[in-house]
Amino acid sequence: VLLDGLNERDRDVVTMVVGGLSNMEIGVRLGIAETSVKRALQRIFNHCGVRTRGQVVRLAMEQHYGARGRAVRTLAVG
Repeated sequence: VLLDGLNERDRDVVTMVVGGLSNMEIGVRLGIAETSVKRALQRIFNHCGVRTRGQVVRLAMEQHYGARGRAVRTLAVG
């Protein structure tokens, strides 16, 4: 399964993209810069052979990615 080859941070980003979060929201939740989120997305796109967030979401849904119990980490902000 393509998504299984991703590192933990990139899997977290995929989970949040599937959840509809923006790059900025993902960055806040993970405590990283928005540019780091963009770099993670580029790695994910390259790894999965896709070009858009929508394709990542479709791929994740096709692979039942959310059903695997990948929880979005909730981090305190502020």
